[in-house]
Amino acid sequence: MSIAPPVTATPSSPGTALWGETLFGAPCMVKLDAPLSFQPKTATGWMPFNFYALRDGDDLMLIDTGVTVQEPGIRALLERIVPGATRRRLLATRREPDTTMNLPWLVADYGISAVHTAGDLNPLDFFAQMEDAAAAAQIHALTKADFCPMPADAVMDVGSSTVALHRTTLRVLSAAWVYHDASRTLFTSDFFGFLLCDSPDAPTVVTPTADQISPERQKAFICAKFDWLIGIDTTPMIAELKALMDGPPIDRICPEFGCVIEGAEAVRMVIESCCVALEELSRETFPNALGDFIDRFGPF
Repeated sequence: MSIAPPVTATPSSPGTALWGETLFGAPCMVKLDAPLSFQPKTATGWMPFNFYALRDGDDLMLIDTGVTVQEPGIRALLERIVPGATRRRLLATRREPDTTMNLPWLVADYGISAVHTAGDLNPLDFFAQMEDAAAAAQIHALTKADFCPMPADAVMDVGSSTVALHRTTLRVLSAAWVYHDASRTLFTSDFFGFLLCDSPDAPTVVTPTADQISPERQKAFICAKFDWLIGIDTTPMIAELKALMDGPPIDRICPEFGCVIEGAEAVRMVIESCCVALEELSRETFPNALGDFIDRFGPF
């Protein structure tokens, strides 16, 4: 039995402004010493893991919680931007540990009063109501914060600006992308997290080249976690991405992990390249999980 080596990570940065004095980030760097399930096996270098916060007037909205290694940097950022915020909330783009693991101390130490989530796991499944009730009880018992599942396409005020949920089909479990209108920022949770760094002190906000965002590179990332897209009709997903480009302007993409993609033109290139990647994936064949077992030994 092999034991995975410990993760090598840098201390989280004390936070930086990504847009004016409204949008902030506090990334740490994780070295790809061993393959991660959500990155290609060939991926090398350092992966930024991000934490984001919006502060608009008296309103504070955190986007996901970051992971445990980020705690010092998150605390340093919040000590700067929390004072004076009378309304403090958190929006989790997914109901998974990497988006919620710092929730207890964030609520206890910084007065987060409500935890908003992307909504139920399956809106057609009546068990979703039971799942919501269980999640609400668990979160309240753990943190004393209110649990607020949000419907698809919900819009919430954050000071003088708004954040709008977009229930994407490019997901594995319940997830949402979040658009902040004032900064023209799209938070894409675990998607578009394919841009890595060569060193731990490299910039984590980049304007990538065409080679860095090629369809081939995006396909490798997609297949690591979203392999269900291989060999299916990806037309609806492509249409969804194209609709994004026809909607409100997007000046940056902020994924949960991977570099922040800066610039409207870079965003357009990334989305167009992803559309090509999805179209190519639709023509591929999903690999047989049993490999050549059946060919060698016959059917069961």
